[in-house]
Amino acid sequence: MSDAQVSRTLVVKSPQQFYKIIKDNNLITNNLIPFLDRMELFLFGCPCESELNWEQSVNEYKKISKIDLDHVKSHIGCSSIEFYLDGSKLFDCV
Repeated sequence: MSDAQVSRTLVVKSPQQFYKIIKDNNLITNNLIPFLDRMELFLFGCPCESELNWEQSVNEYKKISKIDLDHVKSHIGCSSIEFYLDGSKLFDCV
């Protein structure tokens, strides 16, 4: 008998993709609200402030490394999440 476990990893390639995953699956929690708010300002706010809103969205995206995402992993059915930005890996959430 083996103690091997199958590991599934969700790969998130951008803040927009993570935003869509959270919204589409209704996985909104208080600790994700700052990120979601910034993304909504970027996506739906005034185009004249899009650069500022994007920078703030990216800053909140990077802070996700400090948030417990067990509810997201459980719902999606993965054991870890890899976060990327502009093709470079930022961090893992295990």
